[in-house]
Parts: sequence; C-alpha cells; structure tokens
Amino acid sequence: MVFAKAPQSNCPSDSEVSTPSFNPMQLLQAAIEGFMDGIMIVTDQGEVIEANLRAREICCRLNPSLSHERQDPRETFLLHPLPAQIWQVCQALVESRDRFPNYPVISESEIVLDNSVMSFTIRVRVRWLDPDFDSSREVYRQRPCMLVMLEDRNQAIHNQAIADIHKYDLTLREGEIWQLRLRGNSYDEIGKQLFITRNTVQKHIKSILAKRRAILEEV
Repeated sequence: MVFAKAPQSNCPSDSEVSTPSFNPMQLLQAAIEGFMDGIMIVTDQGEVIEANLRAREICCRLNPSLSHERQDPRETFLLHPLPAQIWQVCQALVESRDRFPNYPVISESEIVLDNSVMSFTIRVRVRWLDPDFDSSREVYRQRPCMLVMLEDRNQAIHNQAIADIHKYDLTLREGEIWQLRLRGNSYDEIGKQLFITRNTVQKHIKSILAKRRAILEEV
C-alpha cells in the first residue's frame, strides 16, 4: 500500500501569524482628522498637542502669519501659540476651574471675522479633557488638557441650506434666500445682496415656509 504525501500548506501557523500593532497616537490623529469641525487638544498653558487640518485652517484664518502649507504642516503648526481669540476662550475655562471645581463647565464664544468680501463666524467650545483618555502619553499626565472645538458657522449654515433645498424641494433662488436668512440677514439685507425687492424676498420666504410646513406635517 502506498501512502501519498500530504501537500505542504503555505498558510502560516497560528504561532507565525502576527497581529498588527496600532499606535494609540496614530489612531487619535486619524480620528480627529475625520471630524468636519476643527479639533484641538491644548494644555492649560496654551501648548497645542494635537490639531486636525480643519483646526489649522481656521487658526490660519485668524492669524494669517501662520502657514499650514509647509513641508510638514502639522509639526510646524504645533510650534506656534494659539491665536489670541481662541486662547481667551480657553483662559475662561481655566479661570472657572477654581470657582467651579465640581462642575463640568464648558467655555463657549463666537469669533467674527470681517473682510471686504464677507464675514466669517467661528464658534469656539472648550471643555476639559478626561486625563485618562490616553494615559500612554506623558504630556496628558503632566498637564491638564482641554478639548477645543471650532465650528465654521458659515460652512455649517451652508450645509444646512443644501440639506433643506433637497428636503423641501426649494428652487435655486429660494435656496439662495434661505441660506442668507439662516445667517440672520434681514429681508432688506437679503434684497440688497441679491438685487431684488423686499416684497420679492417676502414672497420667497412665504413659499419656503409653506413647503417646510407641508413636509413637517407629513412626518
């Protein structure tokens, strides 16, 4: 009787299989880069530990001397101090630590930037970061850290207007008017920007609200 030799398997044994190693810091960086808003981790001394691309763009808008287009933008950005407008909001949280030690305080403010074309509003929200969220990094154990969230209100309103255009089946003109209305513009201001009369703005707003009400009543 002849026994055939079993073919040698090319599959690695359990002992040879290696599980990929994950760097917690790389995972954190990848996570914050995925946010639509600007996200930064800052110490109570104003040192920037982490900042995603959106946060760097907003900071560069607040402080044009910052450049996020260098060879190593992230590392270069972290060497610069926070823009003064953001640090003021962070300082308010730091000062509240002694006054309200047992309360989860959130410091919030809005920064308005005006230029020759249009104004930009950045909503800043700052809260304390859980010191145990990444105990592997010594910097988080040495200094209290804050989570800084930067929301571009213009972009947020633009996104909401686009969603409303599809949701309520608005016309192109209605979409333009609705976006300006969401920004807080008056009927007269909308009319001036779009070169239409106040009565025309009123008619479009009335149509938008009717479409919106009809959809909401169906829900």
